[in-house]
Amino acid sequence: MANGDQNVPEMHVQDVEEHEQDSLVQKVKMALIGVIAIGAVAVVFTVITGSADAENQEASFKLGRAANAFVQGDYQTAISGNPTVTTHFDGKELSQPGLEDIANQYSGTEPGAVAAMMAGRVYLMGGDIANAQTMFQKASSSTSRILKSGGNAGIGACESANGNHAAAAASYVLAADNAISDYNAAMYRMMAADLFAKAGDQGKADEQTKIVAAMSGNNQYIAEARELAK
Repeated sequence: MANGDQNVPEMHVQDVEEHEQDSLVQKVKMALIGVIAIGAVAVVFTVITGSADAENQEASFKLGRAANAFVQGDYQTAISGNPTVTTHFDGKELSQPGLEDIANQYSGTEPGAVAAMMAGRVYLMGGDIANAQTMFQKASSSTSRILKSGGNAGIGACESANGNHAAAAASYVLAADNAISDYNAAMYRMMAADLFAKAGDQGKADEQTKIVAAMSGNNQYIAEARELAK
C-alpha cells in the first residue's frame, strides 16, 4: 500500500491474515478445476475403451449425469441429485444421483473419487468446510496421482480455512508430491512454505522454498522461490 494513498482504509492484522487465507483457498479452487476436468475425462475414457468392470461402468454412467449438472452450475442438483428424473442403464431404471451419493456408494473406485473431488469443490465454494474436507479425503485415497494431488490440495484449503496452518502445509506437501505438472507442484510447495512459516516452523518453510528454487523451468512460483533463496 502506498504511503500517500489516504483513501484506502488501513487493514488490521486479522484482516490481512483472513485475506491471505482466502487467497490460498481461491488458488486451490482454480487448480481443482483442472484436476476435476482431467479426472472426469479419464473416467469417461475408461468406459469408452470398455476396460472398466461393471461397477465402474455403472458408477461412471451415474457420474456423467451428476457431472452434467455440475458443469451447468446447478450445484444443488449436482450434490443431491434429482429423484424425479430417471434414466436407464444396463436394463435398470435409475434416478439421477448426486455426487455425494456416488462418492459414498462407489468409494474406492475412480468414478467415486472423481465424484468426491467434485463434491468437495462444491462444498468448498459454499463454505461448508467440514463436508468439503470429508469429500477431499475420499478423493485423496485414489490411486490416481491427479486425484490424490487434488484431494490433498483440497484438504489443505480446508485446514487453511480453519486456521490449522501446520496441517494445511503438510497436506499441500502431499499435493505437491503427487502433482503431475511443475506449475502445480511449485504452487503447492510455496503455499506449504507460507503456511509452515505461519505455524512457526521456518525450517520446513525454507526447505519447501529451496525445493521449488531448484526446480527446472520457470513460472511465477519458481521465480519467487529463487528470489527468496538468494
